[in-house]
Amino acid sequence: MDTMLARRLSHLSLVAAITLLFCPGLKAQLVVNGYGIYEEFGAPLYAVKLDSEERISNPKVFFANENSKELSLRVLTPSLGERQWCRFWTQNIAINISTGNLERLADSILEVCEQVAGDLAMGDQIVFYRESNEITLLSVNEVAIAVLKGSGIFEAFLSPFLGDSPVSNDLKTALLRQPSEKSEAAIVYHRSNVTPDRVSVVRSWAVASESESKEFMQTNTDSTSQPDIAANNSSKSDPANADIHSITTETENLASLKDSLSSPTWSPVAFATTEQVASYETSGFGSEAVMASAAYIPNSSPLFASTANLDISQIIPKQKLTRVSLLDIQQYQTKSLRSVYENIEYPFIAQRRGREGALRLKVEIDRSGNIHQISSLESTRYDELNEAAQLAVQLAAPFEAPPLAEDEEFFELLLPIRFALQ
Repeated sequence: MDTMLARRLSHLSLVAAITLLFCPGLKAQLVVNGYGIYEEFGAPLYAVKLDSEERISNPKVFFANENSKELSLRVLTPSLGERQWCRFWTQNIAINISTGNLERLADSILEVCEQVAGDLAMGDQIVFYRESNEITLLSVNEVAIAVLKGSGIFEAFLSPFLGDSPVSNDLKTALLRQPSEKSEAAIVYHRSNVTPDRVSVVRSWAVASESESKEFMQTNTDSTSQPDIAANNSSKSDPANADIHSITTETENLASLKDSLSSPTWSPVAFATTEQVASYETSGFGSEAVMASAAYIPNSSPLFASTANLDISQIIPKQKLTRVSLLDIQQYQTKSLRSVYENIEYPFIAQRRGREGALRLKVEIDRSGNIHQISSLESTRYDELNEAAQLAVQLAAPFEAPPLAEDEEFFELLLPIRFALQ
């Protein structure tokens, strides 16, 4: 059976199972672990809520805990494009997990990008629910979107927030401390409501996905009869149904992601005295990258001009998506980050005054490897540390030619940098 057809059949066979798995009565009782706000360039992008069966304040313990958990995001910006949504996960996950785990989980990571088949809007709610080590449920605006199968899936999507290189150190702290429903983050999270038209749009994504899958099946039918998916979903004893259920993602029954999350980080020594060492830390550097699933670069245009009069018959399949290898992205980030670290000098005045801090830069790199723009996603309290990081980026240029899709002009390199005195 053709691999792509097999995946389509497997996807369709899970439709009935999704409804059952998302039933609220079957979920474990969770408590709020913490609230936080994720910002980019000083503007709020997500309100984040982390739930667990018991409150946990240590990130390593949180990753290792086998109980049910839930990661919820509320969109706080007027519009969040598909490309921005996808890049947020592919690049931040690639920074925080090993090459081997990225290769193993690539298809599931990209499935999340593909299931969000249009731009997100203010108030939209995205929820990742850890049903078990092998099952993570994805919903948008309380609409069941996908069942992500494979060990460590939830941990991968959690890693940008609680990993060794989080999207925001302040957010990481907030998600692990005693929560308060009166905090600004909690108020903002609960104040953002999902509108009925946004629920209709999300439901249309599921309809479009199923319609596209059925069209694919019809155009790829061979001389042998194809199983009736609707009938097979209701009969586990049917031999054809058993065959469909045997088609699973490559990520199943593999080693847990948590082992890699606790692996040693790379800490190049840039300056040393007899009493202290200044180091710059990140994580997830694995072995040399190999070919893996490709990253989808979604179209940023909305599916509908208006959702006021939603007509399901208007739904058209998305244009064919261009692709960039996820491991190519990770390998490029790794090489570029090492080049930047080699040029970092810990300011002497900061060392004398015991100043430490973490920051994140976004560097736009053109096809030739030249810097187009350097932006600060998150800064430290100290100008000398922020300036030292930006200077190191400039000295590291030009970079190697980045992996870009045909319709992309710039590669957005994410650089987490930590100044720490040891």
